[in-house]
Amino acid sequence: MKGNYEEAINYPAINRMIKEAIATEKTINEAVEIKINVHQKYFDAAVVPVLSKTRKKLEGIVIVLHDITQLKTLEQMRKDFVANVSHELKTPITSIKGFSETLLDGAKNDPDSLDMFLNIILKEANRIQVLVSELLELSKIERTSHLQLSPVNMADKVANCIEVVQQLALKKHIDIKLNMEPDVYILAEPSKLKQVIINLLSNAINYSFENNSIEVTVRQSEGASILEIKDYGIGISEEEQVRIFERFYRVDKARSRDSGGTGLGLAIVKHIVEVFNGEIEVESQPGEGSTFRVKFKSL
Repeated sequence: MKGNYEEAINYPAINRMIKEAIATEKTINEAVEIKINVHQKYFDAAVVPVLSKTRKKLEGIVIVLHDITQLKTLEQMRKDFVANVSHELKTPITSIKGFSETLLDGAKNDPDSLDMFLNIILKEANRIQVLVSELLELSKIERTSHLQLSPVNMADKVANCIEVVQQLALKKHIDIKLNMEPDVYILAEPSKLKQVIINLLSNAINYSFENNSIEVTVRQSEGASILEIKDYGIGISEEEQVRIFERFYRVDKARSRDSGGTGLGLAIVKHIVEVFNGEIEVESQPGEGSTFRVKFKSL
């Protein structure tokens, strides 16, 4: 029996549990990690000895595996989320506390120091406010299975959004070039669609080099309404492209924080696009820029 099960079951953790169940004639329960092909899976494993009616002889072993991979993944996501939120809040709170203490220790009597420290405190407080607002927005979107959708002219909405980010573009001398078909309609909730476009435009500007350009395209193709925003900035490596829609993930951490980014913008964009039954994808090369492409079903 020993040789048979060890040859048939090529998982050391399960074999160890079988040995223990045989030795003790008791049920053994454990959570085990098993690699199946290239995938790492988690199982709630139970190895149950089957005894004879007289309970004097071991007749066999029953192995029950319950796949808990999704539960483990969700638990890890929750832990990462709490850790990330704590980290994002720790820095501005530490700054606010430190500069407040410095002011109370006498720096408030120096007008120049007073102004400088108060501006830093205001900046960090605004950073916390933006973070909390985006966390609440993300939570709200995730709880929403549907929105009140209505026909929206995507070209008109893009034009309105460009007005919002124009000053940000002018500061970096970035020219926004438009290539938009006039009558491209989709079903969307207007304010949420605006949020998607502004987030993508802001990202393109923040990660672009100065004295550059951004290309915004609205077109129809094969029954799809497509929005493309192309920049010629720092770009995104292939390894990072699969992670950019994760909460708190930043391609360039220093640049993102300096611009007031929270690392939640693209996560919010992805969730909104999915609520609209759309798709979002990215094409990018480091040092050459990125193209974000959003596809919706045409009306």
